[in-house]
Amino acid sequence: MNKRINEMNYDEVQADYFTKIPNRYVRHDIGDTYANTYSNTCSDKVTAITHILTKNMNIRGYIMITIDMIMQELGYKEAKRRKVEAVNPIKETLSKMIDEGIFEFDEDISKFKRKDTILIKKHEFLKMNDESYAFVEIKDFEFERIMSVRNEDNCKLLTLFASIKSRIYNGDSVVNAHGCFPSIKVLSRDTGLNEKTIEKYIDILQEIDLIRYENAGDRLYPNGEYKKSSNNYVLCRAGCEEALKESIKYLRKKEMEKGVVFVGKEIQATANEKRKLTCLINSLESEEKLSKREENKLRKLKEQREKMNEVRKYIEDTAEEHKRVNDESIVITNPNEARWKVYEDREKGNYADIAFDEELSEGKINEDGNLIKTDTEANEEKSVMKLIIEKKMSVKEIFG
Repeated sequence: MNKRINEMNYDEVQADYFTKIPNRYVRHDIGDTYANTYSNTCSDKVTAITHILTKNMNIRGYIMITIDMIMQELGYKEAKRRKVEAVNPIKETLSKMIDEGIFEFDEDISKFKRKDTILIKKHEFLKMNDESYAFVEIKDFEFERIMSVRNEDNCKLLTLFASIKSRIYNGDSVVNAHGCFPSIKVLSRDTGLNEKTIEKYIDILQEIDLIRYENAGDRLYPNGEYKKSSNNYVLCRAGCEEALKESIKYLRKKEMEKGVVFVGKEIQATANEKRKLTCLINSLESEEKLSKREENKLRKLKEQREKMNEVRKYIEDTAEEHKRVNDESIVITNPNEARWKVYEDREKGNYADIAFDEELSEGKINEDGNLIKTDTEANEEKSVMKLIIEKKMSVKEIFG
């Protein structure tokens, strides 16, 4: 693989070539007219094959290609390209793309030989230039970097990356942070990959410096239910660490407004985990030559070892801490109500009693539990009442 492409990053490839992959390939949202993504109806190779077909389109919009050319782009060696079990999945995917109306072809592709020319004149790929068309850009360096990963299913890896990236710049992107937080379950539904594969592949995508991700912590809902948070994802580019922090901050604020509390437990590495990490480092260092991915992995393992004795900071899983975070959430969502009253409405009797005593001692409520207005608020209220009485104005007229 071209070394320059493998070492490029997002800030060096703003003008790099790319193809547009419709969101329908890797993403399904509420309101979409289709029931399943093409990754589910065609195969996990459809995103990679579409990238290759689009790259081979001439100025007239025609595509001339062979199955052997597709296999070469996918990184198949000559010996593998000769095998029927490697050729057939490509033919099957192309046939399903025809069935789905992605492109038209009158002949039976299953009867084509590996080096027979396939001429495609009518297809949907040119529609992707429409600005209103929802798509994700796959840059050449991203495609080539993913295809260079050894001993993994590269087409599945590309499908997952496209699904994550499509969300970073679309409907559920975070303002100014360029992040997203789809659940593993949603990614599994849209890509057709099982959840264990996704958990493995997001680590690989991070290792090859295409994404960065972090989890916001477990969530405690007002009904007492615990759920694990979705991961937050950003593209690996200058400022991505800060973008990731902003993305997590945005998610936490959004959830806290619903009364959700982020909780977790302190996690410290065990002796076995440290030994395992050291073994992995020693194993990589013993290799004579490392690939770019392996070099990145070794660097990150060493960084992890340096931080191994540090304790990850989570909110302590205690009733006092739950109440503190809930108090902060109430101040944001119910600024004009007493905290004890909000807890009472939520049927949290113990919290309501504690909040009542606290607010009474702080002088925020009277003995009847009503909020005590500040001098400014009281004066504003008197001014409004005066206008209503003297000018016979309604509240609506006063405040517009």
